[in-house]
Amino acid sequence: MALPGPLLLLAALALRWAHGEIPTVRLIDQEGPILEGSYVTLECLTDEAGADMSQFTFQKYSRWLQSWVSLDNPDRLRCWFFDVNVTRADGRLLLAIGALQSWHTGHYRCVAANSTGNATASAELSLRVEYLRSVFVTRAHTWCGTVGDAVAVLEGEDLELQCSADASQPPQYEWSRQGDDWVVASSALSLPQVSRDQAGTYVCRAQHPGLPPLARSRAVRVEVQGAQSSYQLGGTAPAVADEIQPLL
Repeated sequence: MALPGPLLLLAALALRWAHGEIPTVRLIDQEGPILEGSYVTLECLTDEAGADMSQFTFQKYSRWLQSWVSLDNPDRLRCWFFDVNVTRADGRLLLAIGALQSWHTGHYRCVAANSTGNATASAELSLRVEYLRSVFVTRAHTWCGTVGDAVAVLEGEDLELQCSADASQPPQYEWSRQGDDWVVASSALSLPQVSRDQAGTYVCRAQHPGLPPLARSRAVRVEVQGAQSSYQLGGTAPAVADEIQPLL
């Protein structure tokens, strides 16, 4: 049996009162990708004009704790999410995050608690911070692969350099040589049986796949040495100034 219209309205109002106002979260004045180091502001909203925002709070999901952490209260967990500022002014609840870092990536939500103690949460807003940091070059097939500004190789040997970068998404790589017009679209640079005319400065460029302006480069100078190069260790041990006297 269907309920009369007035009873349906009363039932809906009672259900809304029991579960509280359902909030929503939005990004303010933000278009396109969010870059590391930028500034963002989240706002918690309700459908009810003039709602008391003191009953609402921002939360961020901690993958390490496997739980939601309140960003309003300065407790021992709140310190993990520094550089965030929650304000309530002019009836608005705002979460400002300055100098965005990779650890700010994650899920955020707004939660309301009503007089019955029930919590009503908004849909989650996923914040993704895009970045591309340092570029590294290593030498393959060696026990110490890290390469500095230069790498030495004997003439006739094989040389393989590997490029990598710390980035929010797998970068696109390319190698080039200063003074030449060729480009190798790969993270690896292979120079089999190196000759002296292959000496020079090689540059690895790493680029964010979705943000072409977000790119970094790393230059390495390849020094080719003669195959007959030899090294001699010389020098004599220092003389002992005093003799050890036997114990009497």
